[in-house]
Amino acid sequence: MLTSERDKSPVSSPAPHAAGERWTKWMLWLVAGVTLLRIAYLIWFCPYTLVEDEAHYWEWSRRLDWSYYTKGPGIAWTIGAWTWMFGAAEWAIRLPGAIASGLTTLCVGLLAKRAFDSERAGFFAACAMLASPMFQSLGLMMTIDSPYAACWALAMLAAQRALGAGLAVQREPRYWVLVGAAVGVGTLYKYTMLLSLVGLVLAAWALSRGEGATNLRSRRAGWGWVVGGLCAALLAASPIVVWNVREGWPTVAHLLGHLGLAGGDMPVTQSVDAGFHYNPMWTINYIITQAALLGPVLAIAGLVIIKHWRTWWSDRGGAGGLFLVLNGLPILVFYLLVSVVAEPEGNWPLAGYITLVAIAGRGVDLYYSWLSLIHI
Repeated sequence: MLTSERDKSPVSSPAPHAAGERWTKWMLWLVAGVTLLRIAYLIWFCPYTLVEDEAHYWEWSRRLDWSYYTKGPGIAWTIGAWTWMFGAAEWAIRLPGAIASGLTTLCVGLLAKRAFDSERAGFFAACAMLASPMFQSLGLMMTIDSPYAACWALAMLAAQRALGAGLAVQREPRYWVLVGAAVGVGTLYKYTMLLSLVGLVLAAWALSRGEGATNLRSRRAGWGWVVGGLCAALLAASPIVVWNVREGWPTVAHLLGHLGLAGGDMPVTQSVDAGFHYNPMWTINYIITQAALLGPVLAIAGLVIIKHWRTWWSDRGGAGGLFLVLNGLPILVFYLLVSVVAEPEGNWPLAGYITLVAIAGRGVDLYYSWLSLIHI
């Protein structure tokens, strides 16, 4: 059985609850402080003009539509709203990226805090998020990845509540509506937001194993909220469908082209006539790139998973950790399989790291507890 931070605290601690709240306050101040520093840098100190993607999406924002050839309308609508308020300056275009990055960091901290009932784990998860090169860069530019990651993190946080996936988290099925809304809005930024459904289904199945008839009846009673969530997702993502119906589904051609398949908008690398083609460097580059972009954070998360996986899988008390694993690893595995048929870009699996970084926060928390107990 996993224990909470309060159970493992030294006996001499006079007020464990107050000490825990201190860590949460530090997390909030950390996220707010870093976000404000980023905003100040973008407004007064950033010497860089827009990168290619930022300029491309800014052009979209000047020609608003229901959707676009390679992406949904979310990025154009967001940039359009901020430049309407503040003018067409580089900092105004990038400002929502900094805010979205701060929101993502906060959600990751809350995921760790609730999954393991540890205020320290939440603080360290936020620190790990800010220390990751991949997520650090998202706070200083405005591409689809910043708001996409924020939507993914919000969906995970809401799903954690909907499934009761944590040591001190009550199951509240009404949160499925918020999950669906976050998934739908995230799809407006990046179509791979739909991959979040894979982890959510796996987590829902894994957390329902071994439940009695009473709990199963209670779970079935929550199906109405699940349907509500699906409706919210479809409604939020409907602009993409409307535009593709009007234009003849060019999005399908674009996605097939990314995989090098017939019917896509890129040169075909995989077809029945040409036979299977695989370049081992695709997979090697994928692995090296992920290690470089996440650094030691990925290693810490991996060690925690290896050590606690069996407990998380077999013990209801491990629901929080199990939820985080099942919503992270499938994304990494999916793009590992993609690397067999095409060369994935380094940022493609970034959403999978949102819950894994929360696990890394738990790893640092456990190490901190061990040092405290031996008075180092």
